[in-house]
Amino acid sequence: MGDFLYNHGSSFSAARSFIGDNNVEYRWKVRQGTLMLCKGGSGAPALITFHRDRYNPNDASYLEVHDIETLESLEKVIVSFLIMERRTGQA
Repeated sequence: MGDFLYNHGSSFSAARSFIGDNNVEYRWKVRQGTLMLCKGGSGAPALITFHRDRYNPNDASYLEVHDIETLESLEKVIVSFLIMERRTGQA
């Protein structure tokens, strides 16, 4: 699975990247305690944001899609999200 979801730069970074079906590099990052999917590169805006209520775990968690371009790689987005969620403990 290391080839699918890879790390750029520092081994201390929680960010991981993958190449979508549309040959675009996407990167999962943790910003202010929130898991976000961005296009590769620093400072890119969030394409997908994971929302959950930390204080009420019974509330529904969901992925908010900000850019429909990411839906071209929906399977890879979901698989990579599940891996990241497990690694970072965001869900």
